[in-house]
Amino acid sequence: MAPLIIDSYTPPVKEKLFTIIDNKAYDITDFVQEHPGGAVIMTQLGIDATEAFHCFHPSSTQEILSDYYDAELTKKLGLADLKESDSSFLKDVRALKEQVAKEGLFKSNLLFFLLLGLSNLGIFGLSLAILYVFGGHFLGVIASAMLLGLFFQQCGWHAHEYLHHQVFESRVINNWVGGYFFGAICQGFSPLWWKDKHNTHHAAPNVYTRDPDIDTHPFLAWSENAMELYSELNDQELGSQLKKFMLHNQPILFFPLLAIARLSWCTYSMWFALSNGQLGDSKKMFVPVSPIEPACLFLHWIIYSWIAVSLPGSWMLSLLFVFVSQVTCGILLASVFTLNHNGMRVVTSEDAAKMDFYTLQCETGRDVHPSYFMTWFCGGLNYQIEHHMFPTLPRHNFSLVSGRVRDLCEKHGVSYHCTGFYEGTMEVLARLDRVAKTIEKGLKDAPHQD
Repeated sequence: MAPLIIDSYTPPVKEKLFTIIDNKAYDITDFVQEHPGGAVIMTQLGIDATEAFHCFHPSSTQEILSDYYDAELTKKLGLADLKESDSSFLKDVRALKEQVAKEGLFKSNLLFFLLLGLSNLGIFGLSLAILYVFGGHFLGVIASAMLLGLFFQQCGWHAHEYLHHQVFESRVINNWVGGYFFGAICQGFSPLWWKDKHNTHHAAPNVYTRDPDIDTHPFLAWSENAMELYSELNDQELGSQLKKFMLHNQPILFFPLLAIARLSWCTYSMWFALSNGQLGDSKKMFVPVSPIEPACLFLHWIIYSWIAVSLPGSWMLSLLFVFVSQVTCGILLASVFTLNHNGMRVVTSEDAAKMDFYTLQCETGRDVHPSYFMTWFCGGLNYQIEHHMFPTLPRHNFSLVSGRVRDLCEKHGVSYHCTGFYEGTMEVLARLDRVAKTIEKGLKDAPHQD
């Protein structure tokens, strides 16, 4: 069904919150605070959330959903009598999803993930071995730290796959292996913080003001819509001058910012875990955090710090080890993240409301030409469009559906963009440059428009 937004309906109860799934309205006013997935539910208020719901929830969730069904609201909105209005693209995607499920492609190869995890732990072991033998030498520390940064990056992909429940049928096991072990202990990221941020991104990719992955102002502006954020800047305040400097130089500052990305994410992770998942006063929402999560995060930093301070030689080598490992991971992680969507079309909430769920996923995503190395390096996220359409599809099966997804997009005139790693990176930098120049021109011309 195409997204359905109710503009004329006045809720009978003040601030009544509802969503629409399978032509039924659900009053979730009292549920949003208890939603296990966090604030992502707020992106689906007042609209048809059918596809988003089925993408992220197991069939067992239907029992919980039924408790919030609002028959009166469904009748008032005319949903019960709503005729079939699904687009042909949406129908074909649903049919493809059913076919993929029949072929068993949503079932993971556990041996694949076991070998993948062990090989990554081998990278960690090699890093420690080099440090043990050559830890007193500059080049040895550099090599060990870079391998550790690569290990951190790959742990991010492991956590991503387990927390999307691509591996085990049991969500509890996925959360323990991917969230607590690979995510918190190995990588240093809060699994619940990641889920809240990442699931919201999946629900509204590249939707201005709704997708947290493009909410990077004042460091990077990805959309000309961000001009409103710069409209009140002046040349007298230091803060305004810094924001203008960041905007003007954002293509140049892009890679230096990537270098500190991991430390930023780790900081937010720890804050999220220690504040019991507080998402900010404006949202007034909390996500209950198990005490296991901050304990795992502290364990990560204890192990990491112990490795660094145990280096033979001067404390300068220890600082070098920390610096290189952090920068390496930040660049390796973010260089893949930014290729996924940055530089692609950014839409407003109004634009998104006119698109069905799968069209939004396709037209805001970018694939990177696959190879064995690229798929390993990117953790399968080089199949970004396929991943957004089928979030629970295991990495090793992306290649089996990508051709069919491309054919569907071509059939229905939906954009499907695939490029090389270098070419995609150039597209990202070009976008940053274009947005900066557009905003700067708009700010320059604005006083003359009065």
